[in-house]
Amino acid sequence: MSANVTEIAPNQFRVVDATPAVDHNAGARAILSSPPVPVRMRYKAWNHWIAVLTVVTSLLPITVGVLTTTFDAGMAFLDWPTSDQQNMFLYDMLSDIREGRTDKVLEHGHRLAGALLGVVSILLAGVLFVRDERVWVKRLGILVLLGVIVQGLIGGFRVRLDERFLALFHGTFGAIVFSAICLAALVTSRRWLSYRVPITDSRPRGLMPVLVIIPVAIVVQYSLGGMVRHLGLGLYEHLGMAAVVWLLANIGAALSIRTGEKFLISNGYLLAAAATMQVALGFGAWIVKFGWKAQGYVAVQNSAEQVLFRSGHTVVGMVLLAAAVCLLAKAVKLSRLGWKPAEREYSNHFDVGGEPAGTSGGKLA
Repeated sequence: MSANVTEIAPNQFRVVDATPAVDHNAGARAILSSPPVPVRMRYKAWNHWIAVLTVVTSLLPITVGVLTTTFDAGMAFLDWPTSDQQNMFLYDMLSDIREGRTDKVLEHGHRLAGALLGVVSILLAGVLFVRDERVWVKRLGILVLLGVIVQGLIGGFRVRLDERFLALFHGTFGAIVFSAICLAALVTSRRWLSYRVPITDSRPRGLMPVLVIIPVAIVVQYSLGGMVRHLGLGLYEHLGMAAVVWLLANIGAALSIRTGEKFLISNGYLLAAAATMQVALGFGAWIVKFGWKAQGYVAVQNSAEQVLFRSGHTVVGMVLLAAAVCLLAKAVKLSRLGWKPAEREYSNHFDVGGEPAGTSGGKLA
């Protein structure tokens, strides 16, 4: 490399090296300033299908438990965890079936179904704890297991204490546990792990507060329904809250559908459909329980239509809560990925797994 000669003063010269200065820290700074290496969250089929199995299994104690309440068979046995002083797993339920003791068949079937759900929940918690990389999903699996255990204890003490208020709490807490199980199935699905946020943003203002309020309102409404079923109280409060929940659910569904996000649209339709079906079943349950004088319909206790409408109304209420929780979880995921109102600037650097660069390992993947 040649050198430049610069004149400083008469008869004085300075030799200036033209070699450009080398910044030895440039490489390190470039590494530190560059986006972190994206982390792909791998879909693991076993995790998801065991979670789905848990959802399906949970429908057994839910359905039989709802029928137990409809037939007022919760105190068919006065002891727990034994059944008529016999080991629950050795009790001869077939004799009850042959002799037509429906109350004992329902209550004992509910206990066995709950035990089966406990076994499957242990499997789910273990699989998620060992195989899922996300800490919060590991904790979700443990919470599901603890929820199932607590739910069983509440049901047991409801029998031992013959306390109807515990029966009410048993039903409401069961709906919450069912929602947690459905959430586990959602967050282990391929679609959850691979969803990408589009460049354009269309989140309506007010969507997130509405989606947070909806599950809370449904839990309140479900508790009021439990008061009607178990205590014979709060009928008109339950009817008034039903209108509030239906309105909130449809507003949340409409706002979710309006976003154009495929990740939310199907869940939004499910929420609206479940809310409308719940109102229709509630109307039917009112008629079959209290009759319809104008149409000459007289309610018959434990008739087939009464069992269908009253039990279906309770089960769909659980589905409604689960749909609301899952829709909220999806919206929270999108917000973690940078989903904001359109006028706000946001980053669109996402990795191939649908997560912001460098966050998929520890946030809401």
